[in-house]
Amino acid sequence: MEESKKVKIALVQQGGLSSDKEDNVRRVLAAINRVARREKPDFILFNETCTTPYFPMGPRNNSYLRLAESIPGPTTDRVGELARKHQTCVILPMLERRSGKEAGYYNSAAVIGPGGRIIPGRLPGGAQVNCYSKVHLGKTVYPRYSGDETIYFKSGPGFPVFDTPKARIGILICYDRRFFESWRVLGLSGAQIVFLPVAAVAYPVAKGKKATAQDLFEPELRTGAYQNLLFVAACNKGGMERLGSREILYFGQSCIINPMGIVLRRGPSKRPSTITQEVDLENVKEARKTFLFYEARKPACYQAIIRQT
Repeated sequence: MEESKKVKIALVQQGGLSSDKEDNVRRVLAAINRVARREKPDFILFNETCTTPYFPMGPRNNSYLRLAESIPGPTTDRVGELARKHQTCVILPMLERRSGKEAGYYNSAAVIGPGGRIIPGRLPGGAQVNCYSKVHLGKTVYPRYSGDETIYFKSGPGFPVFDTPKARIGILICYDRRFFESWRVLGLSGAQIVFLPVAAVAYPVAKGKKATAQDLFEPELRTGAYQNLLFVAACNKGGMERLGSREILYFGQSCIINPMGIVLRRGPSKRPSTITQEVDLENVKEARKTFLFYEARKPACYQAIIRQT
C-alpha cells in the first residue's frame, strides 16, 4: 500500500429512493461522474443502502429483498467502470445476497478501487472478505417510526480493514457507530479513516424530554474519531423517503471529522447534498504521537467485560 499524505473525500448525501432499483443505480452512476469530474476525489462515499430504499424502517415487506444482488455483481461492475475511468475509490453501501454456507441477506458496503476492482478486506484474524457487512443490526422504536433489521439481515463476521492505494480504511454502517468496540477494533487494525454510511431518521420527540439521533450524531462521531485518533467520514441520507403509506424523514448532516474530534465539513439538514474535504493523513500519525491512548491500554483489565455475552 502506497500512502499519500493528503486525500480528498466526497460524501454523496442522497435524498429518498424508490423501489425502481435501476433508476437508483443510474443516479449513483451519475453522481460518481458529476463528483469525480468536478472534485477529483480520492474517495466517494454514499449513504446506507444507496441503491434501494432503506426499507427496514417501513412496514414489514419482504418483497424488497428481490432487489439484493451479489458482491461482486452487476452493480459493482458498473460502478467499477467509473471508478477506473476517474481513478477514484468508491465505497458503495448496498443490499447484498449471498449463497452457500453464508446464504442470506446482508446490509453491506463494497470498496471498489481506482483499478475498477473490488478491494478485499482483512479481518483481525487474517480472513479475507469481499466487503464489510453490518455487524450490529438495529431494532428500534421511535415516536411514529420503528425499524427492525434483524428480520431481514444477517450480521457480518467482524470489522475488516481495506488497504486502498491512498489509505488503510475501515467501514462501519449506521447502528455500528453506537458500539465503542467497533471503533477500537478498526483503530487497532491501523485504520486511518473510518467511513460510515448512515440512514438515520429525524424523528420527533417532545422538547426537553430526550436527545434525538440528530442531536447525538456528531457527538458520537467526534468521540469515535478522538478516542481512536482517526478520521471519520459519515454520509447520511437527507430528505423524505416514502415506503408505502409511511413517510420517513432523514436528517442528513453528513460530516468529515479529524482525529482530534473537530468537524471539518458538515452537510445540510434534511435535503440531498454533496460535500468534499481534503484531509492530511499525517494528522493521524501526529495525533497518535501526542495522545498515547493505544500504548496506555490495559487489555488484561478488560477481559472480564469482553467475555460477557
